[in-house]
Amino acid sequence: MIDNLRFLIEGIVVFGLAVLGIVVNVISVIVLKSYALDMKATFRHILILLATFDAVFISLCIFGFSLPVLSENWRYLVHPYLFPKLLPWIQISLSGSIWTVVAIGLERYICVSSGSSRYSGSITDRFNKSAGLVYTCPVVMFSFIWNIPRFFELQTCDPEVLVTNSTNLDEGTNISTTTFNHSIICPTSLRQNMVYCRDYILLANSITMTIIPMGMLIVLNSRLWFIITKNKNVPSSTRKMRDVQIAKVYSKAENQN
Repeated sequence: MIDNLRFLIEGIVVFGLAVLGIVVNVISVIVLKSYALDMKATFRHILILLATFDAVFISLCIFGFSLPVLSENWRYLVHPYLFPKLLPWIQISLSGSIWTVVAIGLERYICVSSGSSRYSGSITDRFNKSAGLVYTCPVVMFSFIWNIPRFFELQTCDPEVLVTNSTNLDEGTNISTTTFNHSIICPTSLRQNMVYCRDYILLANSITMTIIPMGMLIVLNSRLWFIITKNKNVPSSTRKMRDVQIAKVYSKAENQN
């Protein structure tokens, strides 16, 4: 019963939703790259990065979690060798997605709070070719550097498995043993270190990937909501007014979450 439920949820449902998510993110990147789209270059670049991180994360989750449930051949022949290499990139894409959302919130706050009296848009819009790199480069670099230890957490090992076979014969029972190697995923000495598990995986990741991003979003959205409701320094152009309306919707959604 449990195996059937796992096959249904982790295999079929997760796989179907993941494929749908990949298609949606690819379409989003195509639309965002269209110059016909009236959107600030900074927002465009950050949203493309977010869609890319999400698409990579979903794709890797299919190979790492869904396919081992759907296929026994994949589970025993491919998964033990592939997953130790997939895990770091899964964590990198997840970290990038989290901090890209924070970058969107920060850019949105700068755009709305700056108004039209000082800048024609946000700070990064003053750089045409490098618009958005102020956010995307630090996010990509931090996501990779922070997850470097993940490359040394898992490994493939081939322990010997002893199988005993018994055959009933007329003169008695014949017992034979066979030894073969069975590839499995094993934790490295680093992953088994309790200090590493406590300080990096539990505490540091909780603070860096949950508490700090959530705190920054709460502060930015609170300040943004205050500026919007007080109607102070709100941009007057049509596109900037649209950005303000988008900011309102995002603020409400994130505050409800």
